[in-house]
Amino acid sequence: MAVVKVVKKESEIDGKPISWNVLSIVGYLAGDYQELEVKLDRTQAMLAGMLLESDETPGTVESRSADKGEKIEFNKGIKG
Repeated sequence: MAVVKVVKKESEIDGKPISWNVLSIVGYLAGDYQELEVKLDRTQAMLAGMLLESDETPGTVESRSADKGEKIEFNKGIKG
């Protein structure tokens, strides 16, 4: 099982502070912990954070097979 989160990184360049966001994925593979970090822009970091924090369940879709009349009508539209 992997742990996925948005991480804010900070450093300095020429004495000036900089910061950036990464999508961090940490998992156990081949007997050791492995980490993948992908740099994100602000919009990507915001969306990734929203998706990871969401506890919303997907909606349901109800469907049925077409009856004979609906199939005939549909096929008329395809044949022109």
